[in-house]
Amino acid sequence: MLLFKKSILIFVVFITLFSCSTEEEIKTTNPLSFVNLETTYFSIDADKDTTLVCPKGTILRIYKNTFVDHSKNLINGKITIEIKEALSKSDIVLANLFTLSNNELLESGGMIYVNAKAGNQKLEIAKNASIGIVIPQKERLGNMNVYSGEVNAKNQQINWVEPKKILSNTINVDTTTLPVIGDTITYSEGNNDHYLKKYQENLSKKELARFQKEQQKIRIEREKRLAQIKEENKKLREAEEERFFKEWNKGGLNLFVLDPNQTYVFSINKLGWANIDKLHKDPRSKEVEFYAKINNRKNYNVIYTSIIFEYRNIYIPGYKTKDGTFSFTHGDFEKPKFPIGEKAFIIATTYKNNIPYIAIKECTIEDNKIVEMDLKETTKEKMKELIQQKII
Repeated sequence: MLLFKKSILIFVVFITLFSCSTEEEIKTTNPLSFVNLETTYFSIDADKDTTLVCPKGTILRIYKNTFVDHSKNLINGKITIEIKEALSKSDIVLANLFTLSNNELLESGGMIYVNAKAGNQKLEIAKNASIGIVIPQKERLGNMNVYSGEVNAKNQQINWVEPKKILSNTINVDTTTLPVIGDTITYSEGNNDHYLKKYQENLSKKELARFQKEQQKIRIEREKRLAQIKEENKKLREAEEERFFKEWNKGGLNLFVLDPNQTYVFSINKLGWANIDKLHKDPRSKEVEFYAKINNRKNYNVIYTSIIFEYRNIYIPGYKTKDGTFSFTHGDFEKPKFPIGEKAFIIATTYKNNIPYIAIKECTIEDNKIVEMDLKETTKEKMKELIQQKII
């Protein structure tokens, strides 16, 4: 009997601890997360070339022999491809996909998550393989790169790393950085005019003629070197793009006949999150005293805040300051650097008693400004609808 009572006591304690742990986990979990995005699954044959078209227009070109298992063995037969698309501002907010690369602001042109499995076994992309991707956008921004996403296991936040040029960018050879070497003089194109003029003034006619002949040889060698660099770039590009970019360029696949000015074309060589981005630079940006104030914050244990610009896909997390307001930097030791006059939305979310709460406030970036908000009870469905209606 005594043993039975002890067993009951241990069971009750276990249940109590488990319940507290689960409740605390729910309280401190942000209603905004990856699970809010629709997931699309495709069943494909790993032995065949396949083109996938996703619900929001993203196209994937997957060639045969693309996937291997954890031991680098080639996978054959049926596999499952899992895809999430985050192409709009509301997608980015719902999934809580911050646009930061090692704390630097990024402007996104769209994000995609790609995963592959054979049964319950997670797959990888083979060493010399890649997946071609086309992301449609209303307007394609210049100077974009594709970043890979590193997910923090603790808070599920993403840091975007390892930027690579997208395939639809034009490769430019920067001639101003190419050194030109002659028998008597070494200089860099673009900054040698003054030096050459002074140099030639001190030459005799015979020396000047010899010098000019040497310079002509240098120009010829330089043009050869430029042609060589362009050819090397072409080979590198063809190696990276494989068949995918050739198909896109030549319109070999009807599915790829899209306006290049409204698409980002790139390839990935590892699974997970990928993001089309560029570093954010705006001459209007300056340090500002800019805060959000949640009027009923004392009713909640943990509040999550974030801000997204209205006309740019820039999404930044907030943090709680010492005075209880919320700012959008790394701590009280610094101020946010935002473009003055930019329109933005501030979002606040939390859970209380397993029920989600949300506040969204449109505002204009100004110095010495506090944006006041009130969290209100909602449901996951209503929260999604509200974000999709307000943040377009």
